[in-house]
Amino acid sequence: MTGIGRLAQAAAFTLSMAILATASAPAEARRTQCRANGAHYVLQGAPQVTALFRGASTQSTPSSDLVFQIRTAPDREYLFLIHQAQGFGRMSLEPVSHPGRTEGYRYRSLPQPEGEPPLLLYTFDRRLRTLESPPREGVEAPRFVFVPDVAQRLWYDPASLTDRPGIDREVVPVGLFRRVHCGNRRR
Repeated sequence: MTGIGRLAQAAAFTLSMAILATASAPAEARRTQCRANGAHYVLQGAPQVTALFRGASTQSTPSSDLVFQIRTAPDREYLFLIHQAQGFGRMSLEPVSHPGRTEGYRYRSLPQPEGEPPLLLYTFDRRLRTLESPPREGVEAPRFVFVPDVAQRLWYDPASLTDRPGIDREVVPVGLFRRVHCGNRRR
């Protein structure tokens, strides 16, 4: 192949890549039409149990700038900061206080029973493929969220998940939270 032929081939390749990049930009925009901040979920098998992602404000973690909220009744909600370990890091939830009940703090870590494993958080796309990165503001909301041990904690030790005194145990099934509403507003 001559130098001109190689130059033409390189120019064609560069043009092809530019066309692909331009074509994938709208596809990328479509993928983020359902932002995580404000996305609402319903627990399968218990539609009265809901969840949502909301902004963590100035108390975001290095992993996520969102808080995960589970509501089991109109007056019962549990708030969690989202973490992810480095390396082969799994996502986990840290129970925190309600921002309106702790003077001087927005979210304060709640004391956990010694030896209690963290609540693991798993997020999935619509094909139930695991999402590797924690949800963040402006990023596509997971289609499904799974917190396998939250039902057990709500039964055996609900006080470790809230700053409300005198909280009683709750019966919540183990299941997937399914996204029912997108969070397309910025906070």
